[in-house]
Amino acid sequence: MNMAVYELQSNAIEHIYKGGKMRAEFRGEENPTDDYRSEDWIFSTNRAITPGKDNPIDKGISRIEDEGEKILLTDLIETNPLLALGSEHVQKYDKQIGVLLKIFNVAEGEFLPIHWHPDDRFAKAHLDSDMGKVEAWYVMNASKDAKAWIGWNKGMYEEEIATFMERQDTEEILSEMNEVQLRPGTLLPIPSGVVHAIRGATCILEVQQPTDFSVLINYNDFECDREEALLQLHFETVIRSLDRRNFDQSILQRLFNEIDASTRDRIELIPYYMVRNFGMLSMKFDGSFKKFIKSESFYCMTVMEGKGVLMSPFKKIEVEKGKSYFVPYYLRSLVVLDKKTDDFEVMITSPPKC
Repeated sequence: MNMAVYELQSNAIEHIYKGGKMRAEFRGEENPTDDYRSEDWIFSTNRAITPGKDNPIDKGISRIEDEGEKILLTDLIETNPLLALGSEHVQKYDKQIGVLLKIFNVAEGEFLPIHWHPDDRFAKAHLDSDMGKVEAWYVMNASKDAKAWIGWNKGMYEEEIATFMERQDTEEILSEMNEVQLRPGTLLPIPSGVVHAIRGATCILEVQQPTDFSVLINYNDFECDREEALLQLHFETVIRSLDRRNFDQSILQRLFNEIDASTRDRIELIPYYMVRNFGMLSMKFDGSFKKFIKSESFYCMTVMEGKGVLMSPFKKIEVEKGKSYFVPYYLRSLVVLDKKTDDFEVMITSPPKC
């Protein structure tokens, strides 16, 4: 199989929280509606395992289309991993892309669970994984009343967390967390161990380490049992992965990054302390010049607004809002973009630096 630029197919998966209408509208799907297909794993070589849902072996793995045939991204990489990912990446991550890009969409009046993600050290010790999970949210769309809760507003004792999990009182838990307004155009990094939740209509482009480890506090609201909520670990073990410190307003202010693209056409979105995990570059096309995308690695390109043309040595592809494309390693610096509409904007997601 020749290695070229490939469109990544829609890859919506069923999750435990309700949403999907905003996600489907962005992706250009017919009859968008809020159901439980609230996540779209755009760029993924990972299997998704959702508590209480059907989890086939290929759930969550991206698909591409080649000569009219849809195949798994993992199968494409298998044909020539060095051309697809590059030798240094393959040496470190084998045939996995080492990053996960997804859209998640919480419906109006619905709730993303109160949860946190373990870090690399905990994952290696207890979850048989080299990676935990850090993530970064780019807020694509949000209703006026959409809110997130991030981190504790005071230092928490282990016994208090245990009580929260016994009582399952969502409002009581939220009262001990920092409430923040979500606004479109905001980039918000979420470090490992930091508790977080969302309520209200929100659509977010999330780049993350490629794992699916989440510890749920208010699991009763989502028809999960305690064992699933605790990753099949004892509470006394899993609590060690939670950051129980006071996550005060000064920390929150340093995290929030409201993107002002009016004066720049290329913006590196990921803060310095997360660049070892992944990269995200926003590109606008306000002028009349074509642009080379110069990258040290393979990447995923997502069209955020407008229409344009992607040119590579083997293909000329018309691209538009809601579509995503896999650009393999050997074409990493050979892609040229040109706009067809003045609002043309793309997001470039890249793997960890080797």
